[in-house]
Amino acid sequence: MVFGIFIYLALFGGGILQLYNLTDRGFSLRILIDILESKNGNLTQEEIMKNYGGGKGIDWMYQKRIDGMLDNNFVVVNDDIVRITPKGKKTAVVFSFLRKFLNL
Repeated sequence: MVFGIFIYLALFGGGILQLYNLTDRGFSLRILIDILESKNGNLTQEEIMKNYGGGKGIDWMYQKRIDGMLDNNFVVVNDDIVRITPKGKKTAVVFSFLRKFLNL
């Protein structure tokens, strides 16, 4: 029974971890695409910040991520202060453990 639970968690956690890696690497990939799509194939760091995500900017990306965490009840925002919820803390603890356990 314990082995079965371990296998289930490994497969389920592995799938989630793979999804996490795609989103984690997605940030760098988006920067590469923005540089590729620029007029002359290069951007300054300031241009990367301003033009991230097809011209939406880095602030847009951060707000999109925070909105997603709000929608999923991982954080709350009060007076521009972002606080983790119990659900967010549980999720962060699990993924923090997985990252350490898998040496990522």
